[in-house]
Amino acid sequence: MPTSQPVSVMSGCRAADCAVDSAGHGLNLAQRRAAAASRRKWRDAIVLDTSTDGWITLGLVHDDSTVRVWSHVDENSTPPAIGEPVSVHTVFNVLSRGRDWRSVLVA
Repeated sequence: MPTSQPVSVMSGCRAADCAVDSAGHGLNLAQRRAAAASRRKWRDAIVLDTSTDGWITLGLVHDDSTVRVWSHVDENSTPPAIGEPVSVHTVFNVLSRGRDWRSVLVA
């Protein structure tokens, strides 16, 4: 049965029924464990900008550079607020907001 939800250009899925298992979508157990085990690859950042299509611009604290990441957006996700402190794992592409970890696609 067709739905009225638009298909995201980045995700190729419908927000309500996403089953895509690639960067920016679901965080799998292996990715979570690998990120947790490699603590030196986490970088502290401040959210500089967010968009309704899932793009987030982060200002890295250690060197003042910026990085853009994308994460699947659906009706249950709340994007981080501008100015909010977060951490991004630079190898396993995970964004951490306290206990909320999500997979991200790094641009």
